[in-house]
Amino acid sequence: KQAEAAGESSSPALNDNEDWLDKTKLLYRVAVKKGYEETAAVILTQKLLKAGTSRMPSIKSIFGRVSCPGWVFVESTNHLDVNLLCQDVRDVYGHQIFPVPSDSAADYLREPPLFVPEIGTFVCLNAPSLYCGNLAYVVAYNDRTPMPLMTMHTA
Repeated sequence: KQAEAAGESSSPALNDNEDWLDKTKLLYRVAVKKGYEETAAVILTQKLLKAGTSRMPSIKSIFGRVSCPGWVFVESTNHLDVNLLCQDVRDVYGHQIFPVPSDSAADYLREPPLFVPEIGTFVCLNAPSLYCGNLAYVVAYNDRTPMPLMTMHTA
């Protein structure tokens, strides 16, 4: 009660601990085939579950994001377990494993800002469709998707 009367809290606030990542766990980035990030994370997770956690006990989590092309992230205290996990998995390059510095590890967990082209600009349509590779002029938005006014063939 004396601490509360003095304006101090008996439990620490979340912001008091700036380094919220556990120092005993490290984040590793593993190179994978571009466009294969989320699939590789699922395949590696399945391999970990089939092998059993007793075989690779240091691995705590695996994730892949489209916003980080060519990389899957593995949280582990032992790089040898990460190496073992990535062996013999198609399109996962187990020889390219790098530790992520603890000060930038949180950046990989944040969603990057969505690119939204400005009204009155031209964009290239890349989605597989009849208009793939064409230019489009942005005139308005439909929720989060730009609506092109017209398309022009580039070739």
